[in-house]
Amino acid sequence: MRKLSISALIYAVGDLLTKGARLILIPFYVRYLSMDEVGALAILQLLTFSIPPIFSFGLPMSVARFYQDMTDKADRFVSSLWCIGFGLSLLGCSLLAVGIHFLPAAWTSQLSVQLLLLAVLAGFFRANCSILEKKFIIRREPMKYRGFTFAQFLSTTG
Repeated sequence: MRKLSISALIYAVGDLLTKGARLILIPFYVRYLSMDEVGALAILQLLTFSIPPIFSFGLPMSVARFYQDMTDKADRFVSSLWCIGFGLSLLGCSLLAVGIHFLPAAWTSQLSVQLLLLAVLAGFFRANCSILEKKFIIRREPMKYRGFTFAQFLSTTG
């Protein structure tokens, strides 16, 4: 029960820091950014956060389902899934980037192509991170999980 309580506390504090910090940033955005810039930021974040569920192709759920069954080959299994996911999401995000680059009228009226491509790149990197997150959760490593998600938050916010 003690281990459960400590793990739950680590997950809760991590959620409070990473997700609560987003709320803290809202007044900053509203004060220092114009209305057009706030709208552009919202669209870029929407693009960044919509890519991982699409281009992870369900591989994080494979980790959740099969990690325990692999016993001595579990880490190799996760590494293989990460490499496969990297290739698949690279292909998907590349196609999306080509579409943005060659069809700018459909994508860009107020946003630059470079900002949209940067959002796609950020989403691409986030797509494969969920595989590692699942591994940390299954292995009951809340400190590694929270450290990883906090680093994700900082890089995405940056």
